[in-house]
Amino acid sequence: MFNRFHLDYYQRIADNWYSILQTILVSDKTTICDFLCGWAPKIWLSLLETNFRWTYYLLDKKDEFLSEAKDMLAIFEPTFDIDIIQKDIIKEKIWGKFDIVVANHVIDDILLEYYCDIKWIDSSSIYDDWDLFMKVWEDIYSDNVFFSSLVEKVSCIFIEMINNDWYLLISQYLWHIEENFNMRRSDEICRIFIDNLINLLIQKWFESRPDIVDSVYKNLSFFYFSDKEIYILHKN
Repeated sequence: MFNRFHLDYYQRIADNWYSILQTILVSDKTTICDFLCGWAPKIWLSLLETNFRWTYYLLDKKDEFLSEAKDMLAIFEPTFDIDIIQKDIIKEKIWGKFDIVVANHVIDDILLEYYCDIKWIDSSSIYDDWDLFMKVWEDIYSDNVFFSSLVEKVSCIFIEMINNDWYLLISQYLWHIEENFNMRRSDEICRIFIDNLINLLIQKWFESRPDIVDSVYKNLSFFYFSDKEIYILHKN
């Protein structure tokens, strides 16, 4: 399943997350949702090194990803509970709220999958055709209606998922494969999406609470750690 290169790569990602999760006192939070977790060890690998003792939720729409991730995690005998949520985030409502939602390198998947879905494109086929792959990304960016509507949809999903005192952590970076194939354009588009998403989340929070507009830093904080490529939005 893994070679040494993959393990080292995932460990580097986990180390980044460990430093962030420790900083926000993850041990004081009772629920963490790994948003579109996939099967590879990243977030939960970092949690194994923390004092987290409560519930870690794996959220994905693919049963095989969830089963594989849970089985792999069980080998390490974690001190926290594990729960699974199998949902299509765009088409199904996610019941429940969480103290921390972590979205690690998922924006590209969301954009590609749901654009291909509405355009009746086989998403797996675009990886076999470089020209088609790049065309789809440019089409995504140029389709203002799709782009803005998906930003709106994802913002609503996050707002519905988070508790009153919450952290939303988003990371987007170039995978080693993306670097090898010079996929920087898709990365740029994902970062534009994240900027729009964060701005919209902040706007929605202020619209719902006009009384705190003068207290930005007390009630809503936004940070970007450029060395770790992690965005943090915190509301208290």
